[in-house]
Amino acid sequence: RVSECRVPSGDRGLRPASAVYLGYRTIFLKALQLKMSGRYVFLLAAVAAHKVVVEVVCQSRCPDCQRTVLGPLREVVEDPAMAEFIDLRFYPWGNAYFATQQCGGAPYAATKRQCWYDYCHVESPPEDCYTGAVVPQHAEPERTVDRRVGCGIHLQASWQKHWPYVECMYNATHTLDKANHKEIGTVSLLRMAELTIAAEACATTHGFDSNSIEACASGEDGDAVQHRFAKATPKHPGTPTLVVNGKQVVMDYDNPPVPNLYSEICQAADHKPAPCASRAMIDLNGKHWRRASQRRAMKLGHRRKHHHVKAH
Repeated sequence: RVSECRVPSGDRGLRPASAVYLGYRTIFLKALQLKMSGRYVFLLAAVAAHKVVVEVVCQSRCPDCQRTVLGPLREVVEDPAMAEFIDLRFYPWGNAYFATQQCGGAPYAATKRQCWYDYCHVESPPEDCYTGAVVPQHAEPERTVDRRVGCGIHLQASWQKHWPYVECMYNATHTLDKANHKEIGTVSLLRMAELTIAAEACATTHGFDSNSIEACASGEDGDAVQHRFAKATPKHPGTPTLVVNGKQVVMDYDNPPVPNLYSEICQAADHKPAPCASRAMIDLNGKHWRRASQRRAMKLGHRRKHHHVKAH
């Protein structure tokens, strides 16, 4: 059996998150909107060019997601020469789904998630697609963290501004899960209190108003954010899923899943970032970077047994 929070080898299909994907070499102008009278012309958008779109589908308590966020994603984001060339889009919905009469609800099951995507990710979804209880893969703490992360993204639309908070939340969740890994699938009042304290610290440290995030996460705005990410998250085989300019990153799941993001971004970039010139980072087969990334991943405990829900 393959864990739901991994991408099964051999299953690489993914629908792009945007309705129409604009290729990485495209320099585009969005359409001009004219009123029928012809009196007014509105410029809806300006030129957007030379950015490599990096899409990430994750959930906070998936060990592989934690390693991806705190490993290769962190290194790319913290490299100014690479960060300026990317447009990072993070989907904190992961493998969650809404309970429906058609597909069922709790307890979590991969078949129910797949049913929900097929049933609800359509042009005119049934009324109960986004009204039932949210079913996360790794119990209630994951739903709470992902909701806070979504609110952080909502409150700071620029990825450069919200990413430090996202990373901090994943680091806090990883630390708590590592200390209490036997309870990864359980709900604990102590765990919830620890996550609340961590969320406040992450918000304060990274320029957010913790009260604003909590108000969002606990209210109707949080519901709207959940609905937004539930609808925007593409159908995917598991988590983590990474897509670079519409192409899903192929990860070696015979070893810990450490994507070679430097190589993927450099291949997709129209104008190559300076680090792309380094053979040490992107040799022809990526072995150097993979070995270095695997060593870094080992520090995050990838050799420990993972106590998380398996696919059914």
